Amino acid sequence: MLMEEQTNRYEQLTLRANSLREELHTEVERILNDVIKFKVHVQKSLEDYEGFVVDEVELELAPPPPSGGAGTSTSSAKVDDLVEAVQGASIS
Repeated sequence: MLMEEQTNRYEQLTLRANSLREELHTEVERILNDVIKFKVHVQKSLEDYEGFVVDEVELELAPPPPSGGAGTSTSSAKVDDLVEAVQGASIS
């Protein structure tokens, strides 16, 4: 009778251990899925931010667009003066 009680107790403990192991496995799997989703979200956000920074740097480093006729004629005058100076130096 004592042996039978011990065997029953062992079986109960074994079943409870298996059940607990399955619960823990499921919880670990859920946590891993959450961590992976978070990692993907952070990675995408960093990629988006990197693209934003690249765009902003390109905007800052790009030459300013011409602002109508006044800037263009001044630039043309400077280019003309430079061409005349180079031509004058090569003739002399």
